[in-house]
Amino acid sequence: LPQINFRAARYDVAGFDWAIDAEITRFDHPEMVGGNRAVVQGQVSYPIVRPGWFVTPKLMYNAAQYDIDSNVRGVELRPGMSNQVSRTLPTFSLDSGLIFERQTSLFGGASTQTLEPRLFYVYTPYEDQDDIPVFDTGRAGFNYAQLFSENRYVGLDRVSDANQLTAALVSRFIQEDGAERLRL
Repeated sequence: LPQINFRAARYDVAGFDWAIDAEITRFDHPEMVGGNRAVVQGQVSYPIVRPGWFVTPKLMYNAAQYDIDSNVRGVELRPGMSNQVSRTLPTFSLDSGLIFERQTSLFGGASTQTLEPRLFYVYTPYEDQDDIPVFDTGRAGFNYAQLFSENRYVGLDRVSDANQLTAALVSRFIQEDGAERLRL
């Protein structure tokens, strides 16, 4: 039903980037548990970007409050489950990489080839979220961008616990006009 979103962000404030996202949503369904969800997500990062390398430490905070309908058209909450559920989770990530370039040719045309090793570390402590309903959340599909994401879920009802390191090696071929021709 109604959903209200708020976003504020600033970039390069004394070198820091920050953002705050807030959302209040009412969920209603004739056959499933409904309720109200309020979520605030804040983040602050300090990107250090230099020619040939980058390092970006980031701190994130996810706070959610649920007011769950106890009986929605005959659907009962699990025994012992509270109508008021909250979650607060911090996340730390560190993204880093190097960028090497060389001149080469691709399909007969001059281009620049890059070699880009990258390391991404993320830590989010475990918190049992079984009492929180899943209104609009699912697992994200596996793709290149998801390798460097702090959360394996899409939506606001789940925050994945993590203590993981991702290592990747990318090579790109960039034409003289700046168009990326090939990425491996």
